[in-house]
Amino acid sequence: MSSPAEDGVAEEQDEQGISYSTAANYWDGVAPTVEGMLGGFGKISPVGMKTLFIISQLFQVSLALLQTLMAPASSSAASSRSQSRTTGR
Repeated sequence: MSSPAEDGVAEEQDEQGISYSTAANYWDGVAPTVEGMLGGFGKISPVGMKTLFIISQLFQVSLALLQTLMAPASSSAASSRSQSRTTGR
């Protein structure tokens, strides 16, 4: 089966340049299994699992650090607003 581009027929694309007929032709040739849909990434190795664990730990540490750095700024701003209401300044 040849594609419209191979036949010299202009292929219809949306505004993002996606050709749905080409996409449909691609997926017609892919097995309807987890391996087919994920392109061979249906299973993850122990090294991959360890890497994901490390990345998640780094993300949690980064998030905690960011929250710690942001907390004084937001609490001091609230304190300033509270103080200006009570003193009228």
